[in-house]
Amino acid sequence: MYRDEASMYPGFPELLRDLIDAPHIRVGVVTRNVTHEPAETLARLFARHDLDVGQLDFFHCLSLTQNKASYFKFERDERDINPARAYVCGDEHKDYTAAVESGMHPFIASYGFESFTRLTGKFGIPAVLISPTPQAMGARLRHALDLAPST
Repeated sequence: MYRDEASMYPGFPELLRDLIDAPHIRVGVVTRNVTHEPAETLARLFARHDLDVGQLDFFHCLSLTQNKASYFKFERDERDINPARAYVCGDEHKDYTAAVESGMHPFIASYGFESFTRLTGKFGIPAVLISPTPQAMGARLRHALDLAPST
């Protein structure tokens, strides 16, 4: 079902297009997506929204046991990205940890994999870093990157 029917959150396809089109921004995906052939599944999801994963600067599908931090560090170093201007968006405590380990600022969502209570209570992630909705996450990221607000 995920491969053939899932949709991105409202506003995310437009946000991704704006990120991809911005010449000063590098955008990619590092995912531990639990699905058969994750690269193909995500390519189809993107295509349903008129997006091509080939337009991303990087795209890594990891196993559940792999840590994202080494991939974040590699891409940051490979692309000569200033850690002070590097961001990670995610929806679980492991994304937060990987962002911090790699010297990047975390943008964490509580509407996805883990709840706000779990993220703040169990893992001690500061509430101010957590976006409660996809729209809030998009607005926060647009603001940080000096992109025009969505309309």
